[in-house]
Parts: sequence; C-alpha cells; structure tokens
Amino acid sequence: MLEGSGGSRSLARACAFFTVHDTLGVRTKDVESVWQQAEGILAPDGIESPEEFLDEVARMTGADRQAVRGTFDRIRNSMLAVGTRMRVIERGDARYPQLLAKVADAPRFLFVVGDLSLVSRPALAVIGTRKPTEEGARRARKLGYLLSKRGLVVTSGLALGIDEAAHLGALEHGGDTVAVLGTPVDRVYPREHAELQKIISETGALVSQFHPGARVQRYFFPMRNAVMSGLSMGTVVVEASETSGALIQARKCLQQGRKLFIPQSTLERRDLKWPKMYVERGAHVFQTIDELLDVMEKECLMPMEMGQPSMGAISMKPLLTVDVR
Repeated sequence: MLEGSGGSRSLARACAFFTVHDTLGVRTKDVESVWQQAEGILAPDGIESPEEFLDEVARMTGADRQAVRGTFDRIRNSMLAVGTRMRVIERGDARYPQLLAKVADAPRFLFVVGDLSLVSRPALAVIGTRKPTEEGARRARKLGYLLSKRGLVVTSGLALGIDEAAHLGALEHGGDTVAVLGTPVDRVYPREHAELQKIISETGALVSQFHPGARVQRYFFPMRNAVMSGLSMGTVVVEASETSGALIQARKCLQQGRKLFIPQSTLERRDLKWPKMYVERGAHVFQTIDELLDVMEKECLMPMEMGQPSMGAISMKPLLTVDVR
C-alpha cells in the first residue's frame, strides 16, 4: 500500500493517471479517454498490485505490458521517495482550490509540499522577468512584503529575478508565499534557489501539476503560468520584456477573468509595447499598493476580514501608502 499524509487513495489515483499519461506520451489528447474507461478497474485505496488496471491500459494503448508496468513502478517509486509531506489533491476533491477549479485548463492533480491551506487562501501573483533592473527587483520585493502584510498569499514561480524578489519580500515580513513550479516538487530549479525552495516548502507551500520523477519539458513552464494565474485573484507583472514568459501569464490571467495589474512606471516605458496593449484589454494601472487593493475591494475580490489582518499573523503597525514607481 502506498501510504502518505495526502491520502493513499489520492496517491493511488495519481500514480495510475500518470501511468496512462506517460504511456501515451505525445498522444496526450487520448489520456482522458483512456483514463475514464480504465479508472473503474483501479482498486480504491491501493496500488501495489493493480494488475487488471495495467492490463487494460496496455490493451487500450497498444503498449507493451511490461513497459506499462515499468512506467507504473517508476512513478510509484518517485512518489514514495518524496515522503509524507507531499499532499496529492484531485480535481473534485474538497481540498482542491475552488478558484483554480473554475478555469477550463485546471489540472486533474496537484502535488503540494508544505501548508496545503495556502492554495485556497486569497492570493495575488507577482511575476516578471528573470533579468530585472535593480529598481524592478526592489519594486517586486516591496510588493511581496506589502501584499503579505495585508494578509494576502503571494504566489510566484520561484524563477530568478522578479519571482525571487516577490517570494523574499513575503518571507521578509513573515508572510505566506506559494511557489508554483514548472518542475515536479522533487526537483530543484533553478539550482541557485535550492535554499529558497527549501524555506518555502517549510514555511509556505510548493505546488506542481507534474508528478514526482517527471522529465521536465520546456512547455511545462507556460502550463505552470496558467495554474499560477488560476490559483490567484490577480497577477501583477512588475517588469517584463516583449518576449518575457511573464506575458504568457498576463494573457492567461485575462482569459481566466482575473485581474491584471501593471505599474505606472512600466506603462510609461517607451521601449515597450505590451503594457499599452494589455491596458487596452482591461489591465489595471497602479502607482501605490492602496490603488491596487482598492480595485480588488471594489470588485469584491477581498473578503472583509482580509482588509484587517489578524493579530496572530500580521503586525498591527499601520501600513503606509507606498509608491511602487
């Protein structure tokens, strides 16, 4: 029996689902069809001997039976190696974040290491280029700090540059931050962030839609951006070039009906075309943290209790209006 604090049933189903996924490989569009027909054979709470399930997967996919078994064992062993701190939640589970569940491309499974409750808390994503200016990094860190001070979870992608600054800003305050990964939770990427990833796993949460042991692909990172946007009420693009991957999330943010925020200083840059384009599509421009939060409050995106941070978690020192230009 594969045990874990995430629940043996969720782990079993994730292992079985990704066996189908990895067996089909490039034929990923067929995964849901095969899964829906084969999952009924899976034992509800164990995956040590799912022989009938593996037989059915091999039959339906035309794959070699031993190869299917090998895929299953590889995924199971990778999940076991992560340990009991990893939670596995399936779409439809009460623990699955409701905000993310509303988007069309919400992944079937999420793997979470750390505080599972954080993925369902009100959150804002703070993202941007991996090569920011000194001023851009300062703004991102300040935003991470101030948003967490207001009681919001700061989500970002653990990348170099703006992402790193946003996470550090939240941690600096003792606030909550979630790193949405473009790799499995058992991988460290980038290597320079090994310590930061460890700290977030212990004080916040790591989230991935990719199973432990999965071979990382370049397209994982745009998929990660869609999930990060789906977990968040809005996204702040602090600083980004015309070709930055952050703009993938900006586009997803608007497609998902979430709020997109752009600093006034970024809009004023003459060398960039994307800020004006996204403002025309509905992005909000802001100069201060209060302007950003006012938009969210007017749109009823912040529960009343979030406006007054709890004494147990947040300093009661008054928050000054801070210009992020």
